[in-house]
Amino acid sequence: MRRPSRRGAADIQAVEHDDGAFFVQRSRRRLYEISIPDGSSRFRSQDMSRLNPAAYRPGIKRIAVQQQPDTRAYAVLDDGSMAVLTYERDDKVAAVTTMTHAGGGLIEDVCVLPEDDQDDVYVIVNRGGTRTHERLAKEAAQTSSATCALLDAHKVLTGSVSAITGGTHLAGSTVQVWADGRRRADVTLDGAGSAALGATYARVVYGIGYAAVFKSVKLAYAAGLGAAVGQTKIVHGVGVILANSCLDGIRIGRDASNTDPMPAIVNGAERTPSQFFTHYDADIFPINSTWDADARVYLSVNSAEGPCTIQGLVLDVETRDGAAPGNG
Repeated sequence: MRRPSRRGAADIQAVEHDDGAFFVQRSRRRLYEISIPDGSSRFRSQDMSRLNPAAYRPGIKRIAVQQQPDTRAYAVLDDGSMAVLTYERDDKVAAVTTMTHAGGGLIEDVCVLPEDDQDDVYVIVNRGGTRTHERLAKEAAQTSSATCALLDAHKVLTGSVSAITGGTHLAGSTVQVWADGRRRADVTLDGAGSAALGATYARVVYGIGYAAVFKSVKLAYAAGLGAAVGQTKIVHGVGVILANSCLDGIRIGRDASNTDPMPAIVNGAERTPSQFFTHYDADIFPINSTWDADARVYLSVNSAEGPCTIQGLVLDVETRDGAAPGNG
């Protein structure tokens, strides 16, 4: 028999997807796919972690695959984080996202159960020795301001809700609250996991907020003397294209220490707190940037401030060929 791969496999159960399978290489730091490529008659293996090997460096201890709505391979890592590979072979998409649990929780295991519209993804989280069984929210509940299931370890209360009850897994913690389509004031749960809300709502989501962070790769635009990599440049402004988003939690700048909020005026009117935009495509606006050979764009989103789906960024970059780095 022909051996489809000589990479070696770790003692971790492989998982099938479509017409292939994912397996962990014997180092436990690389995720491979084994499949029959188009135009071939034999199985071959390819390193799915090669474009972002650092994401798997802590070591893989468990994998699971989700097929709906996209193919996503979840890899639980030794440090309590989880690497998520979004994979679409036909479109040549292979993107790795690192997921951590807010509040210091460690992800210990993952399991996927098939469903019609979106497969359910369950994780076991160890929070200070107490383990909880948690399910990732459906995408439909994450992209709507009416539901806004965007908090870690969250619970949903419905009816006539004037107080949080049953939050024993977060007892003694300060939690973020989203109720009836808006961000509400944070509350601190007592030892029994309860807290008064100060008002009555029909639907309350409470949990721990987290930050979604994006940092661009090296920018190679606007160079008259060859590639802009290694040339002094500045990002004057950014245009953001959004869908189903609130703008309050978005901050953009050159790095984590130098960010500003989104513009307060949208289409000639001042936006209101928790205002929801099904589509946002406004003019490029200036950001806090400086002249640097490695100028980049940094973006963060606070999950407690509502849904956010970023569809694209448009950059206004100027390259000063041969200029020295410095403030501008």
